[in-house]
Amino acid sequence: MVEYTSVIVKDKWKVISSLRKFIHAYKTVILTTIFLSVIADIVFIVGGSDFMIYGILILYIVSILFYRLSSRTTFRLSLILLGVMFLEFIFSGTSQKTEKAAVWIFFFLAVGIIQQFREK
Repeated sequence: MVEYTSVIVKDKWKVISSLRKFIHAYKTVILTTIFLSVIADIVFIVGGSDFMIYGILILYIVSILFYRLSSRTTFRLSLILLGVMFLEFIFSGTSQKTEKAAVWIFFFLAVGIIQQFREK
């Protein structure tokens, strides 16, 4: 029985190790997917869902910790979101999409500020 459990534990650590290597190998794809899901939430998804907003935000925070991203990256993403909000405002005026973009900008700026405090 003990041998069987140690084999399971060894296999579990192999799976975790291979998963970690996979996540590191596809860093750009994962971060792009997270950011495109934010853009999709702003542009395409009608209505608001706190579950989606906080889910994506938590996923981004986990990726910050896992990849050791700098606050500069988060602020750059905030600037891109500011551009998206500007375009939404130009084309649709004050709308739900513009407000969603503003919410995302607020969250990314807040995460960036907290990140910057941790870097010092």
